Amino acid sequence: MRLSSYAKHIPSGRLAVEDCILATGRPRAEARAFHRIFGISQVSISPPEYSLLAVLTEVVDQLSENADEEALSPDVFIHVHANPLLALGANEAAQALVGSHPFLTEVAQVYEMDQNCCATLFWALEAAQKMLKAGSAQTVVIVAGDSFSSFPITERYMSACTVVGDAFVGLLLDGRETGLQVDEIVLKTNPEFHYGPYGSASEIQEFNRAHTRLVGEVLADLKFPADAEEPILPHLINRFSWDQYCAATNTKRENVWLNLLPDLGHCCTTDAFLNLDRFLEADGLDSAVLVAVGQGGFVSGCRVKKPATQVQHAAG
Repeated sequence: MRLSSYAKHIPSGRLAVEDCILATGRPRAEARAFHRIFGISQVSISPPEYSLLAVLTEVVDQLSENADEEALSPDVFIHVHANPLLALGANEAAQALVGSHPFLTEVAQVYEMDQNCCATLFWALEAAQKMLKAGSAQTVVIVAGDSFSSFPITERYMSACTVVGDAFVGLLLDGRETGLQVDEIVLKTNPEFHYGPYGSASEIQEFNRAHTRLVGEVLADLKFPADAEEPILPHLINRFSWDQYCAATNTKRENVWLNLLPDLGHCCTTDAFLNLDRFLEADGLDSAVLVAVGQGGFVSGCRVKKPATQVQHAAG
């Protein structure tokens, strides 16, 4: 499945993690310890007055501008978000966008997905791949992301785990075999964590402790060796969980791209895709694996591959 255009929107606003944690009534010592252990300094936030429709429009504008010359007009639109509480407003914004944006005039099918929490974007990739293979779509637009700006800032803090930021990405996909390929999609469901965000404190702790095992199972299915030079574009849950994973598996820590974590926090379903532009611009990297873990036991991944280049050798 070819990725013919990519876009992202990271809001310019920032919220200090300390302010977010103190707003919940927790002591300042907890806020300082959280920053030191989990590696998040601040999170990206959308201005409350900036509507979801405006954000989605900006992402589709970028997709249209960045589309390569072989890109066909999209006929399927999938809107992805991790937070089901945004469903009503998100559906209205998506329908309004499809009905008004010139890049989407040929869209005949509109879908909304949120049921796999922070791993939902990977489920959307599989849906797109299946539609393209079946011939029920020629080009699929996926626009993904969440904004928590309409919620109290206390809703952004997940104790001893993460702080949630806002970010959006857009993907334009078709069935051509040339160009950047999205392949080897892995989707896993672990029903023992069915309680999602509504479990008891001990259940949530059990889910967090399972991070290394859950990620390891996805990477095993992707045939990712611990000593690989291939980078991992991870979900930005926190630094501590990835340090534990690397220590347990002998994975090279520098190959897990956490560079965005201190500034953005955990941006739900878009995390792994926010570094795609870094991968595209990197010399000497032919592929990368992307990974996400969603509450409820949804774990997913895929591999992206740059097109093979033909090297011309002069006859001597």
